[in-house]
Amino acid sequence: MTNRNDKQTADPLLLAGVLEKLRTHDGLTAPRLHSGRAASTAPLLELAATRRYASVHDLDLPSAAVALVRDCVRSDLDSAQQIVADVILALGLHSETYASANVEGRVIQSLYTTSLSRRRETLLSNWHILHRALGHEPGEVPSDRALRGTTEPAILRELADQLVRRNIYSVGSTAVVTLDALPPGQEAPTGRVVVVGGAVIEATFRIKSLPALETSSEAYGFDLSPGGKALIQAVATARLGLRTSLIAAVAGDRFGEEIIQYLQDEGVDTSLVKRVPRSRTAFTGVLEQELGDGIAVNWPNRDQLFLTPQDLDDRNDALSDCDALLVTFEVPRETMQHTLALAHRDADARPLVIVTPSQPYVDERISGVSFSRIDYLVAHPWELASFASLGVAPFDPDQWHGTSWRSGWRPSACSSTAAARSTRARPKK
Repeated sequence: MTNRNDKQTADPLLLAGVLEKLRTHDGLTAPRLHSGRAASTAPLLELAATRRYASVHDLDLPSAAVALVRDCVRSDLDSAQQIVADVILALGLHSETYASANVEGRVIQSLYTTSLSRRRETLLSNWHILHRALGHEPGEVPSDRALRGTTEPAILRELADQLVRRNIYSVGSTAVVTLDALPPGQEAPTGRVVVVGGAVIEATFRIKSLPALETSSEAYGFDLSPGGKALIQAVATARLGLRTSLIAAVAGDRFGEEIIQYLQDEGVDTSLVKRVPRSRTAFTGVLEQELGDGIAVNWPNRDQLFLTPQDLDDRNDALSDCDALLVTFEVPRETMQHTLALAHRDADARPLVIVTPSQPYVDERISGVSFSRIDYLVAHPWELASFASLGVAPFDPDQWHGTSWRSGWRPSACSSTAAARSTRARPKK
């Protein structure tokens, strides 16, 4: 949990200024941070996200800062922003991709040289080539003056905003454990995970404050990216090195293709995805304020995109063969309950079952039998409150530890993060 001091000391403008200084000469490197040649790097090195990253990956602060920035550029900036930030900070994120796309070696070398002016010149003269190498449609090439005075400062400010957001709300890294960060001698994790739920496109507007009714305001950032609880869980487990498959209904439009491509790029098996031709992708609109607070509006397109019990029957072999089953309430209640029943067909050799009950079903309660088939129920307290006895407000998961809930269920609240475990379930050995 982040303390209040993190919110007070993480200044995006100050951090953006540090990044602007670090773009000079050989860019952002651990040796440069070690040597102290970069002026006043404390705002970056002292970020709580940097310290957490260093702790998780057993790195010193300069190395953790570089790794954190690289990860943030890769995960949180859009395509054009990534390309510019990668080059001006000399991160080398896309060097292998450029090489595999037959970009000339001398061009790649110039993109990450120790001269910022040379990096800029190479970026602008190869603008279209670099974008197409990464599979993006290039926009208009900015002038050198626009790149220096407008584009770069805006991108570094966006990067600083994302670092501050991680400083407050993340555990220090989007992928907390990566395979290349494992200590020497430690084996990568093994196991098979199946995730059942939804996959959408998220349109995120970053704003300073919510506009008043019947008014409008200008966003300072925008992102269009694959999302949905099940998709995010599948990507997270794949990044941990686990063999992961997603079962979800995905539209046959161009956004659906982007979702499939994103999953495949992240190493998620998409062979179990239900493709729905002549349908429209589900969308989530997010208004995100500067400190990470926000609101969201979902359009799940339930008329076209849904999983039926028969869809899960057709994929039953995958359910019986996995070590862990993650299910979200993004699927219809009947499908969710049927999925749990399939997972429990062999009580002696079944997967660990983890359920995310968000958003809670409206006017629909899951059965006591289905509830008993859940090993872990992971949710916010307000979401768990729908499973508690009526008349309890505010809901506190800790006070329900070991006590009876509706229909005689006896889950146990594990922590303040509200993960509840059913005592009747027998995890797979």
